[in-house]
Amino acid sequence: MGQLMQIRNLTFYLFLILFALLLLSCTTKKGRVTTDRGIMYAMIYDHDNTSVSNVLVKVNGRKIVRSDMHGRFILDFKKRGEYNIELSKTGYETLFQKFEYNPMNVLYFKMITAEQLLALAEEELDRLSYKEAEKYLERAYNLDPQRPDIIYLRCITFMLQEKYIEARQLLLELKNRGHKSKHMDLLEERIEQGIMDKAG
Repeated sequence: MGQLMQIRNLTFYLFLILFALLLLSCTTKKGRVTTDRGIMYAMIYDHDNTSVSNVLVKVNGRKIVRSDMHGRFILDFKKRGEYNIELSKTGYETLFQKFEYNPMNVLYFKMITAEQLLALAEEELDRLSYKEAEKYLERAYNLDPQRPDIIYLRCITFMLQEKYIEARQLLLELKNRGHKSKHMDLLEERIEQGIMDKAG
């Protein structure tokens, strides 16, 4: 009789535990669905597909969050629709972009550094696409105007497009900063010769 009572008690306790687990499972599931309904996940990478951490995220001009160590962040709005996002971090070009807020999708953004812009400019120069190279170099210069390699490459790009006056100004900027080399002297000769040829 005592053994039967123990089995009944054990069965009752097991039933209670199972019921509590089922109830907890339903509550958790219900809560998750409610929470995830408005959440949109986003990732930030650089031009080399490396995640970018600690990026300041602003949506419609309002600070929202910073990206985590893996370049991830979450947006949680009540309304779907189009929003303006601004991503900024020191050493990276600030990104302004529109996006459609839809929790069913994941957002991916790409940011770029002066070093990466310089590499793109060099690729364009190899293809003899001087105007495209000039655009990348201008963006790189705006990010890091102190880098002599960016200034020097801009100077060459201007010279190759026969923009000799602009090239001369950049070369003078380098000289005023104390940079001197044989390459610069040869470049200066070519620039001055180009100016004379255009004038004559």
